Amino acid sequence: MLDEGVGIPETHLNLVFEAFFSTKKDGTGMGLGLAVSYSIIAGYGGSIEVESQPGKGTVFRLVLAADPPHTVRENVDATGNLLGDTRKPYTWRQDVS
Repeated sequence: MLDEGVGIPETHLNLVFEAFFSTKKDGTGMGLGLAVSYSIIAGYGGSIEVESQPGKGTVFRLVLAADPPHTVRENVDATGNLLGDTRKPYTWRQDVS
């Protein structure tokens, strides 16, 4: 997904997938959307990557597993943590084209 909006400041890129992180005013957002999306997609063996440049826009790339686990439970340990979760919350690139 690509937009040509204001972009995401570099200081926020490492936070966008964290639960309850939001830059919106109080009462206008919970900051759960990307955290929940990341967990669901990662649970099925995929990932979400983000590239952004302030003033030029943001790209979110969804990478879906070609052969996902049959259920999310197969990709989660007994405590509910994703197996092999090597979360890379952001990719910073100078040029978004």
